[in-house]
Amino acid sequence: MASLAETSMSKSLNLGENSLEVWNLIHANRDSLTRLKRLSLRKGAWFGVLEWKHRRLFDLVIKTVDRIYSPLLLGVLAPLVRRLLTAIGGDARKGALALMGSAAYETMRSVAQNIVQVARKWGNRSSHKWLNESFVRYLMVMNLPQNRNSMASI
Repeated sequence: MASLAETSMSKSLNLGENSLEVWNLIHANRDSLTRLKRLSLRKGAWFGVLEWKHRRLFDLVIKTVDRIYSPLLLGVLAPLVRRLLTAIGGDARKGALALMGSAAYETMRSVAQNIVQVARKWGNRSSHKWLNESFVRYLMVMNLPQNRNSMASI
C-alpha cells in the first residue's frame, strides 16, 4: 500500500516538475488564484478549459489555503493554472500579463515616467522617447515574480 502511494506521488511530482515554471509567472497564493479564476470566468475560459473536478479542486484550494507550500499541491495545480493562463492570453506569459491587469500597467507607467524624469535630470535629452508602450511592458515583465531578483544576481 505504501509503495502505491509513493508511486502515485512520484508520478505527480514528475508531472509537476515540468510545469512548475508556471509558479514563476504568478504567486501561489489565494489572491492570485482568485484573480485568475475571476478573469477566466470573465473571458469564458473557466468552464471551457477545466473539467468540473478541476474547478472544484481550484475552488477548494482558494477557500482553504492562504499560500501554497506543498510541492505536491503545486504540481497538481500547475497544469490547471497553465491551461487557464493560456486560454486567457494565448500563452502562459501573456496570460500572466493579463492577470496583472490595468492597475499594474498604470503603476508601471508612473514608474516609467519617474525613470524618464531622473534621466532628464542626469542630462539625457532624448529620454522622453522612452515613454512608450514597449518600455512599460518591459517594466511589467521585469516585475513578474520570476524576474524580481534577476538584476540583483548580475
